[in-house]
Amino acid sequence: MNWNIVGHDREVALLQAQMAKGEIRHAFLIAGPKSVGRFTLAKRIAQFLNCLRRSQSDEPCLECLSCQKIEKFSHPDVMLLEAEATGGAIKVDQVRELLRYVSLAPYEGKYRVVILTNFENATISAANALLKTLEEPPPNAVIILTSESVESLLPTIISRCELIKLRSINPLKISKWLETEWNLNREEALNLAHISGGKPGLAIQMLQEPGKLKQRIKWIEDLQQLLSSSILDKFHYLSPVFKESDLKESREFLKDRLFVWITIWRDVLLISNGEVGKIINRDYCELLSELARKFGSKKALMAVKSLERTVELIDRNANTRLAVEVMMLDLPNEFI
Repeated sequence: MNWNIVGHDREVALLQAQMAKGEIRHAFLIAGPKSVGRFTLAKRIAQFLNCLRRSQSDEPCLECLSCQKIEKFSHPDVMLLEAEATGGAIKVDQVRELLRYVSLAPYEGKYRVVILTNFENATISAANALLKTLEEPPPNAVIILTSESVESLLPTIISRCELIKLRSINPLKISKWLETEWNLNREEALNLAHISGGKPGLAIQMLQEPGKLKQRIKWIEDLQQLLSSSILDKFHYLSPVFKESDLKESREFLKDRLFVWITIWRDVLLISNGEVGKIINRDYCELLSELARKFGSKKALMAVKSLERTVELIDRNANTRLAVEVMMLDLPNEFI
């Protein structure tokens, strides 16, 4: 397992080859879905750059004092910069502090490294402030951005970074990893790997927080009920989202729910097309078969497209209430 990362073998191999030649980029942009390994890869890059045994291998040892400090973010030359509140934005004052930090020479290691997580949520002024540093990077400094997508970032930011795109991982790889690293039995590991949708971070969250698995079950039950509900009941179902004091956080929670529903309708589509072996929600085979019989591939595809469009609109800060109400109208109904 390259760099002690599950999956992403090709991306890690390219980084290894590049860094082995001494080609250290001044900025990286790691893009991909949540929980797919963006943050872990960013941390591994920081560890590789400052690993005390770096000359002996083409990967970080993860055991030396430097690697251990970086793992806990207690290394003086590695900074983690993220939004001050869950679902919040990285602000310009934070970026200005970053600029002062990278302008200084490394204290213990070879490089000063800053990891900025979820940079798609940065304010415009913060992005513009960072752009100046990306245009004229200081020596011995590396900036690593993570983002769920590149479309929401300034093109000038993207063009000045080494872009690394991560995708969902084959569930079989995650399953094997869960068996060896987390001592799960084969069936439990395989089920969790499929439910996570190829996202090892989500698999671990579900393993460590049983409440997330219970929440998934509740959302799937809600979807079943909505398929036979009136339009008014459908609108009432998600009304609490718009009463939350922290709308940003409630939107993220809403997206998590919609992603679960997307996996259900994708599975229905797969079953309708005779591809049962590719489904994610293996523990709901009976329900999926019933939905496939009732609605067929055409309505399942329409549901997937509607849900994905809604998630995209939420990401773009569109009118969330309007987007959700249109989505509810698009959901298949047992009586239509």
